[in-house]
Amino acid sequence: MKKIAIFTLVALLIYCSAYGVVRWRKFIVMDEYDLKEQSLLVRETIPGWDVRDDWKGRLKNKINGHIFVFFRPLELIENRLCGFRKPLPLSSK
Repeated sequence: MKKIAIFTLVALLIYCSAYGVVRWRKFIVMDEYDLKEQSLLVRETIPGWDVRDDWKGRLKNKINGHIFVFFRPLELIENRLCGFRKPLPLSSK
C-alpha cells in the first residue's frame, strides 16, 4: 500500500512539473478576450500559437492541441484559480 502511495505521489509530481514546463514553453497560454454579445470579459487557458512559418512552428502548432487535452485537469484548476468571467466595464463618454 505504501509503494502505491509513493508511486502515485511521484507520478503526480512529474505530471505537475511537466505542466509547469509546458506553460513556461508557451504550449498552453492564458488568454483574455471580450464576449461583447454577452457583455463579458473572459480569461482562460488556451493552446498556444507559434507564428513561425517554418517546420518548427508548424510542428508546435500541430501538437499544442494534443498537449492541451492531456493537461486538461490542471487547466481546469488554473482556470478556476486565475481565470474569470466578469462583466465588461461600461465606457464613460
